[in-house]
Amino acid sequence: MNSTFRYILIGLGILIAILIVWYFINIVAYILISAVLALIGRPIVEALGKIRFRNLRIPKAIRALAALLVIWAAFFLFFRIFIPLIADEVNNLSTLNPQEILDSLKDPITTLENIVDKYQVSQEEHFKVDKFLTEKAISIFNFTFFSSILGSFAAILGNFFIAVFSITFITFFFLRDERLFAEGILMLVPDKHVEA
Repeated sequence: MNSTFRYILIGLGILIAILIVWYFINIVAYILISAVLALIGRPIVEALGKIRFRNLRIPKAIRALAALLVIWAAFFLFFRIFIPLIADEVNNLSTLNPQEILDSLKDPITTLENIVDKYQVSQEEHFKVDKFLTEKAISIFNFTFFSSILGSFAAILGNFFIAVFSITFITFFFLRDERLFAEGILMLVPDKHVEA
């Protein structure tokens, strides 16, 4: 009876922990991303720590800030190179004319219509492949589709700036004090499981 009650309490504790993590999933994600960025920036902080001016060392906060700036500069350069390429492709897709595409495919469409008529593949009596393809192409390249993407992009952009600010703030403190993340994890572990 006692061990069954203990298992129920453990299961209930795990369930509550999962619900808390699910409820605060954004914050948990920010902390995990910040921990990864802190691991990436740690060598920069350590390299700057070896630099000495006479007997003075660069303060840890300035080293952490410099590492953070290097990390974000690398991300900025990456997106500066690839975002224009993606934007050009999206722009090219939005300017496509489905009718021009179908005109260039006229001969294969005629052959396909002959096969459909010959073998009676379609249940419709006057089935036209070009009409069917035009309807599908227009539905794919629909203007409302692109406008809805742009609307959701604005909302995503707002969330993105909040995430960048939060991650930057947390990463700064992880870089300034390398034990902060480890000590935060150890606070969740019972003392009897922590090695001395």
